[in-house]
Amino acid sequence: MQAFNELQLPLKIIGAGIDAARLQKMALPNIEFLGHVPQNRLADLYARCRATIFPGVEDFGLVPLEANAAGRPVIAYAAAGALETVVAGTTGVFFHEQNVKALAKVVSETDVTQFDGHVLRTHAEKFSKARFQEYMAEFVRAKWSQFNTRGSLPNA
Repeated sequence: MQAFNELQLPLKIIGAGIDAARLQKMALPNIEFLGHVPQNRLADLYARCRATIFPGVEDFGLVPLEANAAGRPVIAYAAAGALETVVAGTTGVFFHEQNVKALAKVVSETDVTQFDGHVLRTHAEKFSKARFQEYMAEFVRAKWSQFNTRGSLPNA
């Protein structure tokens, strides 16, 4: 939020936490707090944004994939799940220090129009439920085939 206060760019903050009231007092008019957003509205917000800012640390990196599924790039802190789901220069960009200066720098230097929505959506589909089910089914078939051939399961 402080980075967007400095840049005077619009920012919509989704969700709420224990610091929400304090942060709202610090926010300039370019920042809007939306609180909890239902899934159907969230999808619309992703589709209408220029980019999704992902400054936190999440085990899987689901938020970047949701943004990519909507055809939007991500500006993410380079840690944890974001490193697994964001492809630098293709589906988003990273900042490497979790501070206002680093985020403001990458936001001001990133041309979000350089990202191809089709490429972003295709990338997100690799993590879809259907793709996961296909992968798991193939994994089980391969292990079953090895078991039938050898009479025992190899180490997975």
